[in-house]
Amino acid sequence: HYTPSKGILELREAIADDLKKFGVEADPEKEIIVTSGSKYGIYCACLATLNPGDEVLVLSPTWPTHFTCVEFAGAKPVEIPCGEAFKLDEEELKERLTGKSRMILLCSPNNPTGGVLSVSDLKAISEISEDRGLFILSDEIYNKIIYDGFETRSMASFENVRDHVILVNGFSKAYAMTGWRLGYVFAEKTIIDAINKII
Repeated sequence: HYTPSKGILELREAIADDLKKFGVEADPEKEIIVTSGSKYGIYCACLATLNPGDEVLVLSPTWPTHFTCVEFAGAKPVEIPCGEAFKLDEEELKERLTGKSRMILLCSPNNPTGGVLSVSDLKAISEISEDRGLFILSDEIYNKIIYDGFETRSMASFENVRDHVILVNGFSKAYAMTGWRLGYVFAEKTIIDAINKII
């Protein structure tokens, strides 16, 4: 039998329960969609929210596929260097904003550096997003691979930008389930509905 295009509800409910550990309250019926890996989730999120000519501020270094997905949607990636330590340069981010800016894309914990943005860095991103009305695409596939008691938060846990955050995650990294191609997206209902149409 075919499964629902959003994924089996029991799985979406389990994902919602897991998100609570990261301070994110999610409606499993309206705000979560299961995807064929997190890469496909990123791809669908870009197609659902970006228009040709939009600019996406990409915190770098990052996974090359982030650029590919942005470009496939017809948008232009704008790199914001964060160095080997992967620390936000808030002024650099603000300076690169233009009238075409549509989204901030980040991966924290980071691939490839292993760096993790601090809570203050994430808060600064949330405030810039709120001020400029930007989407935040947050790739959190490594969120369970943090060491030495380092504390961070999910981008979706900041209430001021909850409706602007598109959180992408999956099971490949934390559970070594790469071959299952199982990922998911959390976002507000309008974005999830748009991704569902794409799927």
